[in-house]
Amino acid sequence: MTKSFSIPKRLVREAFQQVKANGGTAGVDRESIEQFERKLKDNLYKLWNRMSSGSYFPPPVKAVPIPKKSGGIRILGVPTVADRVAQTVVKMVLEPMLEPIFDRDSYGYRPGRSALDAVALVRRRSWEYDWVVDFDIKGLFDNIDHELLLRAVRKHCSNPWVLLYIERWLKALMEVEQGRVEASERGTPQGGVVSPLPANLFLHYALDVCLQRWMCSVRFCRYADDGVIHCKSEAQATLVLRKLAERLIECGLELHSEKTRIVYCKDVNRQDTYPVAQFTFLGYTFQPRKAVDKYGRVYVNFSPAVSRAAMKTMRQTVRKWHLQLKCDKELCDLARKYCSFRFPQPLDSAPASPRQCLAMPPGFPECGFASIEKARGWVHAFVQWYNNVHRHSALKFVTPAQRHAGHDIKVLAARRRLYESAKAAHPARWTQQTRNRDLVTEVYLNKRKDEEMLIVHPSTQVCVSSSVEHDISVLNG
Repeated sequence: MTKSFSIPKRLVREAFQQVKANGGTAGVDRESIEQFERKLKDNLYKLWNRMSSGSYFPPPVKAVPIPKKSGGIRILGVPTVADRVAQTVVKMVLEPMLEPIFDRDSYGYRPGRSALDAVALVRRRSWEYDWVVDFDIKGLFDNIDHELLLRAVRKHCSNPWVLLYIERWLKALMEVEQGRVEASERGTPQGGVVSPLPANLFLHYALDVCLQRWMCSVRFCRYADDGVIHCKSEAQATLVLRKLAERLIECGLELHSEKTRIVYCKDVNRQDTYPVAQFTFLGYTFQPRKAVDKYGRVYVNFSPAVSRAAMKTMRQTVRKWHLQLKCDKELCDLARKYCSFRFPQPLDSAPASPRQCLAMPPGFPECGFASIEKARGWVHAFVQWYNNVHRHSALKFVTPAQRHAGHDIKVLAARRRLYESAKAAHPARWTQQTRNRDLVTEVYLNKRKDEEMLIVHPSTQVCVSSSVEHDISVLNG
């Protein structure tokens, strides 16, 4: 039977593999990826058949409110698993058409480009230009005009089924509460697979093209709705900000008044007075900072560093790990638990040592880092940070390199003194047959809690871990 549209089945299967790799929760039908995969052949055929015949209509997206760092909430539209596969099929066809159109200074939602690339570009330009217009578009995904967006998509894409399904996704319903749905007249659901691509095309014509045509002497860098424009003078920055606001109003958008400002890049060579001398872009705060040149001389440089809000989020995340309670773990165990890199295991069932893990070549499956060097660097930085936090205690890690160089004697001696103090304070918990599972952890908790809350019952006593036994055997000679 002849289908209305020619969509390869291979494309649908590849789209599902991408959806499975990205993960995600269930939509309004409460069907997870695992449940969808149980009848994978039937589900993919049904989806392909409907898309090829033009009879596929996207189900309502699930509204999920998430808190913003600056306050308030953001509504994410979570599609179903089947709808995410269908959106991925359209994205795989549409993205190669639109990618050559985008500007080289646009970094949001583009393959091979990251937020760190945008930060590096802004860092270099902040040394060349004295003034910066830091802008943010208010409610981009909620206020995009559907007609203008479809007009931009039709200009570069003539595929009928791609245009058909993009229009249907723009008008898809959203389930706000259980059983209650709302229609969408403006905007595109934030959280969909294909949504960022048309939104980026909309901003390309609403913002990027106009900046190149009207103000070719300025330099801009944009990541989705967050951007930075570098100018030569304050008068030029004021003009750019006024033109930018007028252009966005013509396209149905507006600037965020609290997040849009003119900033002066102050350093050792630029010492004029201006009320605003810092801005935050993609989680990095650009401001005058102390720096040291290659000759050892100290000077003031306008450079980025992690913002206070991002540092607060990092600290809260690390506190939830409760690292002070995991002294019996090896470095590879912590890396396997708290980062996406999967350390390989040897052929036997015994766990690999940190030295064996870090010495293995890259290219293992489900590897979150680009190379083993990056994984090794992450572990090294993590150990330095953790040991600096616990520099006044015996809870520090002993790396294989330190053990090989003989620098672990002081750490093991401090740990031995901690064991002896624990043995003297709690003789009933330290016997020849059984010892507490993690005595260092218990001593640490005794500094903060009453001893009545830490009574160890016989059922909770097990043999001490092998790493502690090894340390004690080394200390005892």
